[in-house]
Amino acid sequence: RKQLQKALGEYEKLGERGRAQAEQLRFEIGLCEGWLPRGLDEPAVRTLVKERLGALGLTDPKQVGRLVGDVMKTHKGQVEAADVKRIAEELLGTRG
Repeated sequence: RKQLQKALGEYEKLGERGRAQAEQLRFEIGLCEGWLPRGLDEPAVRTLVKERLGALGLTDPKQVGRLVGDVMKTHKGQVEAADVKRIAEELLGTRG
């Protein structure tokens, strides 16, 4: 799903030249959506990361990887690791 959405963006940038391919990808994405599990939205991921952060008692920004690993272990397929990492970094203060 993620790769198809990335490719769709690239074809859309081509405008008229990429329109046919973009339509095909939209169809494929729609088809996949019916079979793939729904992911959690941003607020739900943020809540999940906060809960796990508290449960693990992490405060050191260097422990982002541990937090991401913990969340991914129990919610793989529901969340994207990059989103979990970004939120974890924000909460632990490694991002401005």
